[in-house]
Amino acid sequence: MGFKVNYRGLEVTCETPEDVDALAERVRLVRAHRDAIERSPRYPLFDNPKHGSAKILMKELSEQPRKLLKLLIERGKLTDAEIRELLGLQNNKALAGVMTGISKRAKKAGINKAIVEKAFKRNGTGERLYQYSIGSQFVDEVRSGLGM
Repeated sequence: MGFKVNYRGLEVTCETPEDVDALAERVRLVRAHRDAIERSPRYPLFDNPKHGSAKILMKELSEQPRKLLKLLIERGKLTDAEIRELLGLQNNKALAGVMTGISKRAKKAGINKAIVEKAFKRNGTGERLYQYSIGSQFVDEVRSGLGM
């Protein structure tokens, strides 16, 4: 007499109740192992977790977002194509990842406005041309935080 066990779409036939117990134990161990895997460490928020300072935030960002902000301070406005070329990013999806990292970290730090502002305009063919810049209220803090 066999036991049929259906787990997440996988049907397994066990010959004895001990086989069912062994399968259940294996699933428990896999779940415990998966939960124990360490995630990548996050950069710590300095002092107060809601510090609200773009200057302090610059110390908390990883290399790629800091490099992007430095380029925007130096050049004022950059298109998405220019940023991708300067940072060595393959596509706009990779650029979106860098931008998301900045905005999520800023939000956790208590900064409610966008540090990097995005504007677009259409050219004659209807294509959008995206330009990025640092918000005017953050320019001095970002420059100071980057040591410029």
